[in-house]
Amino acid sequence: MTAQILAKKRAVVLQDSQLSFSFTAFDIVLMGRIPHTQDFDTERDYSIATECMRKLQVEHLRNRKYPTLSGGEQQRIQLARALAQIWDRINQDKPCYLLLDEPTSSLDIAHQHQLLNLLKELTEKRVTVFVIIHDLNLSAQYGDLIHVMKEGTCIASGPTEHVFQSNIIEHAFECPVHIVQNPYANCPLIVSGSPNAQPVSASPY
Repeated sequence: MTAQILAKKRAVVLQDSQLSFSFTAFDIVLMGRIPHTQDFDTERDYSIATECMRKLQVEHLRNRKYPTLSGGEQQRIQLARALAQIWDRINQDKPCYLLLDEPTSSLDIAHQHQLLNLLKELTEKRVTVFVIIHDLNLSAQYGDLIHVMKEGTCIASGPTEHVFQSNIIEHAFECPVHIVQNPYANCPLIVSGSPNAQPVSASPY
C-alpha cells in the first residue's frame, strides 16, 4: 500500500502530540483530511471536521490555539483528527483501524467514559480499535479482547473474563490484587492492595 492509501484506512493517536505552531483546534482536526484532499480543502472536509469535533464534544474549542489547550483537550482534538482521517471508510461501511496510545491518560472520569463509549460505538461500524491503556478497570469494562504485556512480552491474551485472573495480573504488575464481579457492569473489578485484605460487610459511602 502507498502511504496515502494506508492513511485512509488507519489512523494513529499518540500519547503526547507536541505542537508549537499556533494552529487552531479546527486546523488540527482538518489535518486528518489531508490524505483525501487534492491540494485544497472542500466544504465536505470542513463538514466532516466539524462533525468529528461534535462527536468528541469539543466544538467549543474550535477557534482556540492548540498549544493553549490542556492535555485532555489536546487528546480529544487529536482523536477528532484521527476520526476525520478514517471518516470516509466508516461512512462506506468498510473496515478501518484506529490505534490509540493511552487516550484516557489526561482525561477526567466523565471524559474517559465518554471517549470509551464512542470507541465502543465505532467497533460496531467495522472499526477495529486497538488501545494501549494502563487502567485495568477501564479495559475490563470496555475491552473485547485483552492482551497483557510484561517487559515487552504478551503473557496472556483472550476475552476479558479469561485474562483478568489474579495470578495473571499479579504476575504482570507484581502487585497483589483481588478480582471480584463489578456490581454495576458485566465485567471483573480489579482491586489492588494488601494480600491480606478482607472484604468489608458494607460500604460507608
